[in-house]
Amino acid sequence: MKYSNTALFFFIAITYLSAQTVASSCTAEESLTALYQFDATKLAIRQLYNNASPDTTAILVADTHKVKIMEALVAVHQAYELVARDEVINFFNIHALAAPPTNSFSIYADTSFAWVRHWLNGDILCQQADMDMWVDSFDLAFAEIPEMVFHESTGTYLLHANLQTAQALNLKPLIHELTLIPGVIAFAETMHQSSVQKDITYSYDSLENTATLSYFYKWGNCETGCDFEHLWNFQIRYEDCSVTFMDDSGDPLLTDDPEKIIQIAISPNPTSDQINISIVGPPQEHFDMLLYDAFGRLLRKKVIAFHNGLLNVNMDLSALPRGLYLVSFIRKNQILTKPIIKK
Repeated sequence: MKYSNTALFFFIAITYLSAQTVASSCTAEESLTALYQFDATKLAIRQLYNNASPDTTAILVADTHKVKIMEALVAVHQAYELVARDEVINFFNIHALAAPPTNSFSIYADTSFAWVRHWLNGDILCQQADMDMWVDSFDLAFAEIPEMVFHESTGTYLLHANLQTAQALNLKPLIHELTLIPGVIAFAETMHQSSVQKDITYSYDSLENTATLSYFYKWGNCETGCDFEHLWNFQIRYEDCSVTFMDDSGDPLLTDDPEKIIQIAISPNPTSDQINISIVGPPQEHFDMLLYDAFGRLLRKKVIAFHNGLLNVNMDLSALPRGLYLVSFIRKNQILTKPIIKK
């Protein structure tokens, strides 16, 4: 593997000689648990399917399947004394972003049906009783205005709509119900590629009453397969909610000169409409500011410029559905990402 030879780069090369254990807590304020609702749901869905649970038929994932996962996630988040915790939480902002998708999918439909023509006009409530029931039940919305596309498997032009929801759902049974509606032709799960990939995995040891959370960060040509990968492993002991950093492995992590790392404050967060982003960074430099949904789909992009190392910018989120969003700031080879909760 090849690394950049740019002089400004250095390796994060912290060596952990032994496992480190610190006290933490498995409970947290709602503002913190909200950051991990999508993670806990996605990790629970993976477990249900891996274990062939009969609950895979439920669209809403029961809290009983998520509670231990959420406890582990907030325990790692609150293990403030661990340097590795700062890496996965503060610096790389790692969430469970790999498959399966939990809040977005694509639908293809036959425009000879009256309800489909309502969608083609941008009306999400289409006067088809079953479809409108599902739309209302899970607050489904168009990610963008539907369009006509050529569908290769049918050899015809169909309506194509990307649907999303602010809820984290088990989409497979929902998609099954929607396939029963006349006019629905096909579905596709939507997973969006980005320049970096992040994920979390969860495993539970019932004999020891412990969990292991593994945090993955991948980078370098991830649109076609990532060149580099780094992994951190944490163990959570449920009896006292202590957190042990076990080890990390993989490619050395690259970051920019620490004197040039920007500092970002976002408020209010969670928000229902507007946020203010305050940034302290290098003077007289330009950054790209990008807003993504929870699965890496780019929603907005803006070039921002610092004046004497300071910047304040407002962002209007009122038109977006409730849920988790990520705002990234990119300068040269440095990427910093912060979560935003739209409530």
